[in-house]
Amino acid sequence: GLMDRFRLTSLIPLELGEAVYGLQALAIFRYQLKSRVKIEMESMAYISQDSGLPLSSLTTRGDMIFRQKFPIEIKETPSILYDNEKILDDKDTSSFKQDVFDISKIVMERYTQRDFAAEYQPRYVSSTKALFSSSSPMPVSNASQQHYFNLTMIMDVPTQEICFIPTFSDVIKDAWIKYLSLFFLICILLRQLCSVVYSNQIVTTKVYMDVDMDHTRSMKY
Repeated sequence: GLMDRFRLTSLIPLELGEAVYGLQALAIFRYQLKSRVKIEMESMAYISQDSGLPLSSLTTRGDMIFRQKFPIEIKETPSILYDNEKILDDKDTSSFKQDVFDISKIVMERYTQRDFAAEYQPRYVSSTKALFSSSSPMPVSNASQQHYFNLTMIMDVPTQEICFIPTFSDVIKDAWIKYLSLFFLICILLRQLCSVVYSNQIVTTKVYMDVDMDHTRSMKY
């Protein structure tokens, strides 16, 4: 595969007096493999971060790792996986209005049950604390200026080995490369070895000849 990278930047507006002490973010995107294995599916990256102090920005960087429970069947046309099973549907959206922090229960459990999925594995997380005064625990902000929380997600897609079910042509090619070519090489070597051994009489040999007894008696008389 080819090395790829996604960079997601989100500016979240905050009202006067609002502060961010924790964050749960869910990024949904289209994931596609189009080399030997051709599949398309909806994937997501999930991060969660808590802080005892108010934050003004959060930056995370990690890898999007393709996870599979069994080999993929190869087809000529791309296979669209879980097309009828959206990660986030209207029912989930209505439930989020009641409990925003219910993502792990509703979405994550359902997503981790999939046989094929892309998972975000953070390698680095950095946050910037918001400015606040010593007399107030709330961040200092100018009423005439809009205050934002900056979220940056960097997702690297490294090269991976994908396990798939080989076709008949793949099996024949693999057998020719691994077994038949080795068989022909061994046959040639054995033939040359036998030729050297017998022509140079490296080992003791005995030759047996069939003799016609009637013909031998006629020659004596």
